[in-house]
Amino acid sequence: MTRILALALSLTLVSGAAAQTWMPQNSGTSNLLEAVWFTNQQDGWIVGDAGTSLFTNDGGGTWTGIVLTADDLGDVSFRDASTGLIVGDNGIVFRTVNGGITWVPVASGTGNNLLNVAFGGPGLAHASGRDGTILRSTDDGATWSLVETGATRYRSTAAQGMRAWHVGDGGAIRATADGGSTWADQTSGTTNDLHGVHFVSTTEGWIAGQNNTLLYTNDGGATWVPRNAGVLVGLDDVFFVSSTLGWVIGDAGTILRSTDGGLSWLPEASGTNVALNGMYFAGSARGWVVGDQGTVLVRIDPTAVEPIAGDATRGEAELLGNVPNPFRPSTRIRYSLPNSIDSRVVLSVHDTGGRLVRTLVDGPQPGGTHAATWDGRDESGSPAASGVYFYRLSWDGQSRVGRMVLIR
Repeated sequence: MTRILALALSLTLVSGAAAQTWMPQNSGTSNLLEAVWFTNQQDGWIVGDAGTSLFTNDGGGTWTGIVLTADDLGDVSFRDASTGLIVGDNGIVFRTVNGGITWVPVASGTGNNLLNVAFGGPGLAHASGRDGTILRSTDDGATWSLVETGATRYRSTAAQGMRAWHVGDGGAIRATADGGSTWADQTSGTTNDLHGVHFVSTTEGWIAGQNNTLLYTNDGGATWVPRNAGVLVGLDDVFFVSSTLGWVIGDAGTILRSTDGGLSWLPEASGTNVALNGMYFAGSARGWVVGDQGTVLVRIDPTAVEPIAGDATRGEAELLGNVPNPFRPSTRIRYSLPNSIDSRVVLSVHDTGGRLVRTLVDGPQPGGTHAATWDGRDESGSPAASGVYFYRLSWDGQSRVGRMVLIR
């Protein structure tokens, strides 16, 4: 895989619009891609048809396939850097608690196709899909209960605290204000199919859908008001990073950007005409879009300024990669630590099954940049086999995961 397929900037030359950069990334597949999620600006996941599951630890410069199932996968969501969920056809639920090093199948209690999943308040997770299926978890997806079924196909899910929303065909909106114990319909004011929903708080959210449908609420969905994106195409997803700044995507490579909460929109050049299905932004400067034919796009706004992961002011650490990669016989893993760490730091190596191969660092360390060398041997001193390995940096209940390849 190449790190970037094209270096040319795609500029939207519209009066009042900032310079934008949308660049294609090589997904390594031609399958339809449904959803994307990043836990920071480097570590991300994509899922799609025919069991497509892709992972990156370099912001999408390289995407690596992980084999979980042959069934279509509909959505991926993470609570934090460690805990995540993937859902798909035939009631499939996969769960990770180690940043995606291993994914474990979880009984969902249904055989219906699941298209959406979202984390809510502490412990809460919600999933939905075809046949009116709504599932609820109170332990971050370790176990699930079937809330209800029906006739509606729910196409997207959002959650904030004790509130959650499932949206779908025929303008359906199903919402809860008590963590999913009870659900009630909300009035969308349209019979168009609703494809994407996103909330930035418990009260403020947007919905995108068929026939240029765009809806807005500032009262948790008690009332939804239409907004006009100014294009005559179906809209498939919406994502706002604040109350004012957001994007919608849709058919024919459509990407639109708003800086006033969705009152007005400006086009951004995507460089493609395929349908765009899913979107995620890790801050205001960097976002990813996925779509048909294995399409992955990354947006980097050179005019935006925001802290990077690992900034000591944010109390986060950052994996800086390993060199060389692939490697023989050893590689050097670099990472940075904030000054605020008050617990032990662990840097460990795992195989693709999640089994511990070697612990490289285990103990307190000062803030700053550090490095550790792995000589390709396990804890017993025996040479590890050729293949893919993951290195995991853990601190203060958080973690980052990187990928490397050992060649014998």
